[in-house]
Order: sequence, then structure tokens, then C-alpha cells
Amino acid sequence: MKHIKLFENFGAEYPFSITVEPTEKFKRSLLDIKNSEGEPTYLLGNEFRLVKNMQDQYNLVKIATTPFELTRNEFDGKMLIGKQDDYWLSYDPKNSEIYVHTSRIFGSEFNFDRDRELISTDRRYAVSEDYRRAGLLWIGGYYCKFENGFEVGMVDHRGYFRITKLEPFS
Repeated sequence: MKHIKLFENFGAEYPFSITVEPTEKFKRSLLDIKNSEGEPTYLLGNEFRLVKNMQDQYNLVKIATTPFELTRNEFDGKMLIGKQDDYWLSYDPKNSEIYVHTSRIFGSEFNFDRDRELISTDRRYAVSEDYRRAGLLWIGGYYCKFENGFEVGMVDHRGYFRITKLEPFS
């Protein structure tokens, strides 16, 4: 009897969605990131699902937050009170990578409606000037590569995320 692995590297087809969980190593790395008041960054869940949207891009998913701090900041020539850093995941199936993006929100003008908007889009559109004018700045990030493809249980090369579920196109 011949056995077939259903999700083995997906050939030319990528999964419709990928769900990952942060490892203890990633959780420990967040504890070292604190705001000016000494409050550590915290996770916003135990698992995160990245879903394919248009043009082979996957949505942004907010995974962690450094608590809002009441500091004076100059941003684009304006003095604003407060800032907050957020951490987002996006997924690049062609390169077998998850990317952790960091954004910084200045002031308290940025509201939850914009947050929901970001979650429903992909990274290319989230960097628009409209968001920058509202006080949102993307400040960097890093990739986590799944060097052996996509299978449940696989961990990226940094040891930060483990795949817990894959969903093929139906």
C-alpha cells in the first residue's frame, strides 16, 4: 500500500492558510522588550492563522504589543503624546517564510478601526502614506524560514514558531 503525505511541500501549490504557535524561545525574547515604564511586551494569543488573500499575499496578524507609554514624541513635525509598538506576522509562501514586522504608533489618534483595517490587508498596502499621516510607522522586522517546507510540527530556523495546522485550497 502506498502512503501519500497530504501537505508535503505543497508542490507548486501553497496552503490556503497556515496556523503557527510561538515557541517558548519567542516568548522569552518578548520579555526582554519593555516600554520606558518597564512594562514587557506581551502576546495577544496562543496561535495565529495566516490566510491567503488576493495576489498570493497573506494577511497581517497582530501577535504582540509593547504597552502604550506616555512620552512626548516628535513625529513628522508634530508633537504627540504617547507611543506603542506592535508586532505583526505576515507569510510569504514562495520563500517558505514568516515575517515578523514591527510598527510604532505615535499619539493616541490611531484607533481600533484602523487596526482592523490593517489586519484585513497585506503588508504592501499597510505602508501607505495615509497610515503614516495617522501616526503609524513601520520600523523593521525579521524573517523566520521553514527550510524544509510546510508540515505540521515544523519549526522555523530561528526556533520562534511551530506550524500547528495547514489548510489546503478546497
